[in-house]
Amino acid sequence: MPGLFAMVTFSAWLGVMTRVAANASRGVMDRFRSMPMARLAVPVGQTGADLLTGLLMIVLRYALSWVGGYVGLAVKNDQVADAMVPLGLPFTMLSNAFVPTGGMPGWLRFLADWNPVSALTAAARQLFGNPGAPSGNVAWPLAHPVTAVLLWSAALLVIFIPLSLRAYMRRGR
Repeated sequence: MPGLFAMVTFSAWLGVMTRVAANASRGVMDRFRSMPMARLAVPVGQTGADLLTGLLMIVLRYALSWVGGYVGLAVKNDQVADAMVPLGLPFTMLSNAFVPTGGMPGWLRFLADWNPVSALTAAARQLFGNPGAPSGNVAWPLAHPVTAVLLWSAALLVIFIPLSLRAYMRRGR
């Protein structure tokens, strides 16, 4: 179950991306931009609404919703955003959600161990008291999964909040 929780959480940005792209391409964003309100209100509203649906893995889900908000504003329309949805699949599949990374070739294990989905899966296993959680000589994100998830989340927020705001302001030009 922790692997499924991690996959669902990690895919949160895809839903936000398609909703933001649909609103932007249909002129909804233009109407909001013409109103006397804070410029950040619409992106915060979009990502905040998604935040309420992911109570279990809330921090990483929220950070990933900003990724979706940015990509949704960066693409031409919701059809392009829909076509990008399969790009999220490699992140969820190249992780420890379904198989331990110990038996993977070195290069693949490195990618899987440092994948945020693996950190989220390991954190969920740790927090749920799963006795099969990895121990011993493991990569840093798997040895400290809660900290790794918080760091991944912070990094995504630092990068994608300013990018989303810039894309939102440029979208109407």
